[in-house]
Amino acid sequence: MMYSKNMSSEIASAERPAFIVRIQVEQLFGRYDYDLNPDGGTDPSNLMLLYGDNGSGKTTLLKLIYALLSTHGNRGLKTYISTVPFRSLAIRFNDGTDVEAIREKGETAGEYTMSVRRPGHSSTICKFEPGMTRDPAYPKFLREMDGLGVAFYYLSD
Repeated sequence: MMYSKNMSSEIASAERPAFIVRIQVEQLFGRYDYDLNPDGGTDPSNLMLLYGDNGSGKTTLLKLIYALLSTHGNRGLKTYISTVPFRSLAIRFNDGTDVEAIREKGETAGEYTMSVRRPGHSSTICKFEPGMTRDPAYPKFLREMDGLGVAFYYLSD
């Protein structure tokens, strides 16, 4: 396939997809606090590696990130978040967008509040309570997540 100069420049000027630059979690399993990439670097060529002792929360953290950022509303992913003990989870993207799941002071399991804060947009906040009627703001939260254009890539061993 041949690309004309115009087509090449259109591709080059296309907006890059959002990518994660920082992950913070407080009280994972009631005892671990993590701040990954605390310098807030926004270079997409930087690679973030997650390593640690067995039981330190690596897989759980990846599952939490996937569940919070997922745009699939009926797969039990938000319910999964409610089962994992943590106080707060915050994800920052290169464009300044913050996505968070926060529990009330002192709580580390059960209901939580999700929020999306995008620069230049109003914040979207909704509460998730397992087994309860969905917050009316939930569809808007999913649309906001979809608007980020986040893609997940899994690498196998």
